[in-house]
Amino acid sequence: MDSNEWTPPAVPVSASSLPPRRRGGVLVGAGLLAAGAVAGAIIGTTVLSSAATPATTAPAAGTSSTFHSNENAAHEAGESAAREAAEDNGTASYGPPAGSSGTAGG
Repeated sequence: MDSNEWTPPAVPVSASSLPPRRRGGVLVGAGLLAAGAVAGAIIGTTVLSSAATPATTAPAAGTSSTFHSNENAAHEAGESAAREAAEDNGTASYGPPAGSSGTAGG
């Protein structure tokens, strides 16, 4: 055997066989790793549980949450065929008309 070759130690290295300064570093590193894992689990659980439960709000007193269709003849007479088709297939927008500023004054 060549004297320049490395040979593994005869005794396995354990934390108790390390010098005190090195042992402290190993323990601090292991503690930080464990604390990070616990913090990650807590944060992950919190984020996932808040994403899974949507916020619900109760309707104000005196309001009705039932759908009321506006399919009466007076309303339908003022709509174009394209608008009626968009309402029927769910692609209609219900904001201010295109080209308007959306304010009462114009």
